[in-house]
Amino acid sequence: MSFDLGLKPAAGSAGSFLGALRHAIRKIPAFSPYEDTFDYDHPDTGVHFQLYLQDTEPNEEAEQDEDDGALATLNLNYARPSLFGREAANVLAEIAKNLPLLT
Repeated sequence: MSFDLGLKPAAGSAGSFLGALRHAIRKIPAFSPYEDTFDYDHPDTGVHFQLYLQDTEPNEEAEQDEDDGALATLNLNYARPSLFGREAANVLAEIAKNLPLLT
């Protein structure tokens, strides 16, 4: 079981959202890419979680997918100490500073 948090771009910004997200993630050394997934694994704290990106090419139709319109999802297992949630929240806040998110 896991906690999944969807990241939905502001209307009309799907392409810039995914590009900005990939750019922001690559600035954080604890992330390692694998296809459309970025695994976060901090060597000092042991915190780990995944960030899944929608595997389609960015386009305006992607914002209207059958889910909630999220183009990325943070996945954090439930059975983890609270440190995992706090660190994931801090990392996500840092990433989100420059993203065109729905507010």
